[in-house]
Parts: sequence; structure tokens; C-alpha cells
Amino acid sequence: MLSSCAIINFTQIGANDTSITYINQRGKLYKRRVTQTPAQIDTACISNTVHMMQAITLESGVVLWLNIDRVIYADVLTASSPLVTAITYDNYNNDITVYKASLPTAANFVAATDNMFAVTTQPKGGVPSKTRYINNLRISRLAQERPLVSPVINFTTHVKSATGVILTAGTGYTSPTVSITGGGGVGATGTLNTKAITATVVAGGTGGTPGAVTITGTTGTGTKFQATGTINGSGILTGALVVTVAGDYSVPITNIAIEPVTGGGLTGCTVSVSLGLQSFAITANGSGFTSYPLFTVVDATGINGTITANMLVESPLVIANGGVDISTAVTLTFSSGTTTAVATATVSSSLQTVTATSLSNAGAYKKGTDTYPTLTVSGGSGALIMVDAHKTEFDKIQCEEVMSTIQTAINAL
Repeated sequence: MLSSCAIINFTQIGANDTSITYINQRGKLYKRRVTQTPAQIDTACISNTVHMMQAITLESGVVLWLNIDRVIYADVLTASSPLVTAITYDNYNNDITVYKASLPTAANFVAATDNMFAVTTQPKGGVPSKTRYINNLRISRLAQERPLVSPVINFTTHVKSATGVILTAGTGYTSPTVSITGGGGVGATGTLNTKAITATVVAGGTGGTPGAVTITGTTGTGTKFQATGTINGSGILTGALVVTVAGDYSVPITNIAIEPVTGGGLTGCTVSVSLGLQSFAITANGSGFTSYPLFTVVDATGINGTITANMLVESPLVIANGGVDISTAVTLTFSSGTTTAVATATVSSSLQTVTATSLSNAGAYKKGTDTYPTLTVSGGSGALIMVDAHKTEFDKIQCEEVMSTIQTAINAL
């Protein structure tokens, strides 16, 4: 009397001739020919609560009944193959056997055993990925699989047009210019406009109409400054002045020490003006920056003016190393800025490496407000399944799916 749970497989040889392979109670492997049909043996096994038997039609047409806990995995073969399934099977004889089967399909096999789940193997060396069905009873270990070499992707920035910012206007400027240096990049330039911060009477002039007056500057290019003051009874501008319109000069006041003004009928009236920074415009973006450049106001007389500008990520990103054996999608994540840059990576399924990147948003990172952008490269890993073939030997299957996805599939069985 055979212990049905010790049956490994049985094969139909003739119409009423069956070969049965089993393990006796002492652990020895036996193969015997019996007169019962496979259907009778199958029925007997089921009646003895051994319900995990599966009939497989082999390439030769022979029907093989397998005890499913000995099946390691089933593969879908290539579309060009006339066969649809290959069953990798532990025959308990210190090796494994691959049976090429025409029926059932791998999908049918999964449904019939109710103990198989599907994964997509990682493509390797030009060999495309394929579906593999794994018996979770044979899994000895499931681990996250990192790519052999992680991708390294670098980037540079340039100064964004029309994003110059005056942080502090400063005072006392005569004819300021801007110098953009450092940060590893080259070619960025900009211009500064000035405005009036304060005005003080130098010569009160004559012939003015007594009372409140608004005076206006006369030199420089751009919107002229205005200030309010008082003309005394002698027709002379006296006392303190209050700047009401700062002005906007692309070419500064010619001589800030003696700026002629008009207004209130005055003749010969001059004031001294203290200029500050009004606006900062980028005239050339430059390129190749790997950190924030230094924005310096150059002027012999002015003090305390500070400026900055936004930096944009340049396209294309630089693929310093595309990585090796990448299994899944690679995610590119930039650090947050005034506007956060957005980019994606393309992984070649045949080469398992990053072959291209695409920048969909260059972002905006402002010195003095944001930290310089950083790029995190993540993903590229799948799961590694170690299948116990002989309790001492293992079959390594590297998958595109990540560990959590496979664990969910296993738990759902």
C-alpha cells in the first residue's frame, strides 16, 4: 500500500499501463509499472486527500500526472514555439527536469493548482522578458534586488531670464554694474537699473512760487525721480525733501552730487541724490552651473545693495552612468524650489540601462531663498526569488516586479 502523499508522479505508458514514481517510508525513490489507469490512481489520490495532482500533456503526447508541490515553476515559451508551456519539475533524484507541455497553458496551470503566481523576468543581455509562473511552496527567499550598478545622472543650471531680484536696494550708488561669477558656470551677465533713495537741496534756485512744490530730476535715461518740498517766501527751495517717485534709470543720473531739477517755477535749483538699486535684468543666461554663482554689485561709491536670480535646470541631463541590470522604472526627483524641476528617465528593456532623460519642467531655484537643487535617482530594482530546488540548491529568478508586488500576489493565493 503506497502512501499517496509520497507519490511524485505517474505516467501513462499504454492504455492500461502506468509508471508510478514514489518515495517509500525509508526515503528511497522507486519507479514501478502498475496496471491501474492514471485516472484510477488520480481518483484514489484525491480520495486520500491528496488533491494537488495535475495532468500535463507532454510534447510526446504522454499524459503526466504531477504532485504539484514538486513543480518549481512554469514558463511561457516564445511565441514562435509550437509549445506553450515548460514545467520545471524536481524529480527528487538530485536534479530537476524540464517538461515541455502542450496542455494546459501556463495560465491554465496557475488556475488548476491555485498555488502559482506570475512574474515577469528581467530581460538580460538582449533576451526579452517573459512570463514565469512560480510555485510559492518552493520559494526559499524573496528579497529586493538592486541593480548591479545604479544609474548616475547629473545636471547643470543656468540663470533664468527676467528673474533678477533686488534683495536690498542699498544706497550711494553712482553707476553700478553686476558681476556673475563662480558656481562652475560661465557666460551669465546682467544689468542694473537705479532709483532715487533720498534727495537733499544743494542750491535752492530762484524765482519759485512760494508753497509746496514737486520737483523732478532732469538727467539720466528712464523714469525720472520726483520729490516734494517747500519754496519759501523768497522763491527759494529750502528744507527737507521727500522722494515720492523713485524713478527707474537704465542710465543713471549724470552727477548725483548736483542734479538739476525743475518744478514750481524754480531756476538754477540743484539737489544731491543717493541712488539705490531698482531692478536687475539677466541679459545672458550662461550655462554649466553646478552651484549658485555669486551675484556682485560693482560700484565705487554704493553700499549694501544685494541681488539674486533664479536658476533653471538645463536640458539634457547628463547620464554619467546608465546603470547595469536595471529591472524597473527609474525615478528622478529634484528637491523643492520656488518651482520644482521635473524630469523622467527612459530605461532600455533590452540593455537594462538608462538611455535617455526628459526634462518637462526646468524649475526655478532662487539664491537666498532656496537651497541649490539636488537630484535623487531611485528605482531600477526588482525582486529576487530564490526557489528551493533540492532543499540544498537554489534557482535564482530575477523579476521586474518589486518585492511588495510579489508578496501581495503570494498572499492572495
